[in-house]
Amino acid sequence: MPEITHPENLFADKSLIITNRRVDNAGTANNRYKLAFVFFHPQQQLPPNLLEMLEKLAAACQFKPGEFLLFNSLPQTNVTLGSVMQNYHPGMVLLFGDVLMHRNMAPLKRNTPYWFGETLVIKTETLEKLATNSAEKLALWNLLKKVLSI
Repeated sequence: MPEITHPENLFADKSLIITNRRVDNAGTANNRYKLAFVFFHPQQQLPPNLLEMLEKLAAACQFKPGEFLLFNSLPQTNVTLGSVMQNYHPGMVLLFGDVLMHRNMAPLKRNTPYWFGETLVIKTETLEKLATNSAEKLALWNLLKKVLSI
């Protein structure tokens, strides 16, 4: 797959939502995060068990609170991979399920690392499936240990 050197140019006019707060054009050099979780959940707020699972995953990957962000890609929010990358400059993005990326982009394979410039992107199963399927959770964890050297 060819490397996209400036994916942020593909998504310049998108808006973001973090839990229940809408953010437009928030990107600055200071908005750098180590990790972004991007998922779809029909409600704006994640259920406590799924939120706890993401917090534990971030901690297991040695990320501290404040070093990662959560994005719900509800259809009305236009949260995309490119908008997250442009506005928050994460070092790594974990996509849970079929998250909107770009209509001209080929779908990413599950549990396969991709590099877009300086950002590592990994697509995995939905949060709901990971919460109930230990084999899928183990596959993601083994990949994360490998790419993060933990």
